[in-house]
Amino acid sequence: DISALPPGPVVMVEDLDLARHYRYHAHKLVLTFAAMREFAARHPGRVHYFPLEARTSIPQALAQTLQATQAQEVHTYEPADAFFARQLRTWAQTQGITLKEHPNPMFLTPAEEWQNYRAHHKRLLMADFYKRQRRRLGILLDERQEPLGGQWSYDTENRKPLPKHLQPPAVMPPALTPITREVIALVKNHFPEAAGDPASFAFPVTPAQAEDWLADFLEHRLDLFGDYEDALPPQERTVFHSLLTPMLNIGLLTPARVIEATLARHARRPVPLNSLEGFIRQIIGWREFVRGIAREEPAVQRTFPH
Repeated sequence: DISALPPGPVVMVEDLDLARHYRYHAHKLVLTFAAMREFAARHPGRVHYFPLEARTSIPQALAQTLQATQAQEVHTYEPADAFFARQLRTWAQTQGITLKEHPNPMFLTPAEEWQNYRAHHKRLLMADFYKRQRRRLGILLDERQEPLGGQWSYDTENRKPLPKHLQPPAVMPPALTPITREVIALVKNHFPEAAGDPASFAFPVTPAQAEDWLADFLEHRLDLFGDYEDALPPQERTVFHSLLTPMLNIGLLTPARVIEATLARHARRPVPLNSLEGFIRQIIGWREFVRGIAREEPAVQRTFPH
């Protein structure tokens, strides 16, 4: 979404060196490039697009676009990646370019809110942060600003094993767009060393597809998400999970939109509290907490053993 940014050219770069910085899975490469190209196709004339074959770095693309358009400043959402943020800020300072950063809609917690939380807590505990988030955002609270049901977390009710007789709903992949087919061939050609088969890619690459993906989860899997959140049966790949992380991380969906749709589904047809709270906890709690830690200790977060 570029509606919050001033009018002007949008620069998008398929940076080959960045794409080879790690040995990324083929599906991640397809998702990234296909979503970018779909975005550019939805905004013809406004997007200055530098495809992989151009072998252009992000700083080079920005410099070329500034020269071509005579623009005097660069606007960006706050980068989620600390390495790229430093690179971009250093480039702007070196070039004497004004860089204006806007709050990133891919997260719900502004930098100043995290700093305020950090200033009042010697120990960083997700449970404390999550309570603060619930109250700050006004989610699942009663009239006394206490948690619905009397508990902040129903994690102890998220640990059931999947019964042998229970078959989770199948997750139907979206149809491959022509752009996605192009990108699958591109990844196969340029990244033969990547893990996975790009031809088996099966994720949304447009906002419309992502909305359908979200709706399918809310209607068919959310109700039992809580019961079997921690279940790992070897015969099942998805159980009752949402599979929304790729869409959230790439911006096809925002956490605000996911929460809005989830609460609307609950208003229309009530969701068991352990499922509703358990899912919302992942979005406004864990994801935002890990983002805060990464913002504060990027090197530690990047290299911490898993």
